[in-house]
Amino acid sequence: MEENKSKTNNNPKLKNNIKIVNAIRDNLIKIKTSTNIDYDLDFNLLNKYIKDKELIGLGEATHGTKEFQNIRTSIISHLVEKIGFRTIVLEESYAYCLRINSYILDGEGTAEEAVSEGLCFPWVFKTQETVALVKWMREYNIKADENSRVRFYGMDIQGSEKTIEVIDFYIRKMNFENYNMIKVDLDFCNEKVNKTKYKSLKEKISKIEEYFRNNKNNFIKNSSKREYSEVYHCIEVYRGWIECARETTFNIRDKFMYENTKWIIENEKKYNEGKVIIIGHNDHISKGISTNMGEDRQLGYWLHNEYKEKYYNIGFEFSRGLFYSKDINSYELKVFEVDKTIKKDLAARLFEETGISMFYLDLNTSSNESLSLKNFITKTNRYNSIGAIYDDKADDWGIDDIILGEMYDAILYMKDSNNTSLLK
Repeated sequence: MEENKSKTNNNPKLKNNIKIVNAIRDNLIKIKTSTNIDYDLDFNLLNKYIKDKELIGLGEATHGTKEFQNIRTSIISHLVEKIGFRTIVLEESYAYCLRINSYILDGEGTAEEAVSEGLCFPWVFKTQETVALVKWMREYNIKADENSRVRFYGMDIQGSEKTIEVIDFYIRKMNFENYNMIKVDLDFCNEKVNKTKYKSLKEKISKIEEYFRNNKNNFIKNSSKREYSEVYHCIEVYRGWIECARETTFNIRDKFMYENTKWIIENEKKYNEGKVIIIGHNDHISKGISTNMGEDRQLGYWLHNEYKEKYYNIGFEFSRGLFYSKDINSYELKVFEVDKTIKKDLAARLFEETGISMFYLDLNTSSNESLSLKNFITKTNRYNSIGAIYDDKADDWGIDDIILGEMYDAILYMKDSNNTSLLK
């Protein structure tokens, strides 16, 4: 069927929209909640959509919604315990997240310390909700055998200061006597680099890489294969960062997040079947291109291009409520409140009309059973997309024009959003 890029009119009183709402209601999987953190989702129904997938993308329409982070933990626990997923990748710094991986594998410190020290961004995932996930991973690993343990990584190349620190600390530990001759002399690159600096940094990181390769056997002997592999990959992460610092676009950042995630996927096959859960903003895990983002390709686009039907992604959506973000003008972290569903004619307007406050909807299967719903997900629609910065004075801020069927395999909808509980 040829796609229709005309925008939808989501007035629920329109005859065709009544059909769409009925089709959604007939095909959704209802989610119930008994407490703020326990969600009752019929995973037997969900399994038919995800049981044969190797990569699952879990999104979020805001970075600061409690319910999104909580229900992800419920889904992750099911994917790990029942379907054999063993690796979790977060939209966070690769180097920073090594701290969390150490905690869940080795029990170093506490979950609160691991989250506080193991995340780059000062608030996005530094929450009590993330602590609950990390605690669950640690408790699972205590009981699991060596090949069944969960591992945790960051996909992002940001956090260059930690990347440098990890490389530097490892070299110091491996060769303390000669450290002054080989110590890391890199730059955080917090600003865009010019051609001269770019060339210099590339030469420096190449020398460090050569040093690692020449001393691989000795380094592994004095640490471990896992530690050597994790630190060596920091070299590639830093190389990606200096490329990003030269071009500074979301497009190149997402391409390197993809390269990083691909390395993690392949590396994890040393330990298990390589089934990976990928957590990030809706925009990053999406397969297609939002019509108001130009030619930018996101992480999910590259994953889908590489892994085809093995990658299955779930976009999270809501209608109204509270969330954390940073004010675009003051850069102060605030709790914002939105209710744009009706005013801005978002797709969530029809989701809300179902009368079900929380549900899961597989778009592929559902659209095959309803021509009206198929037309709905192949037209340009409006969808919440609120990131780390928010402008409450701009009516259309945090709203993407997208074609749902091109972007996601499924939607997880929650009517209400409440802000996360920040870690103190």
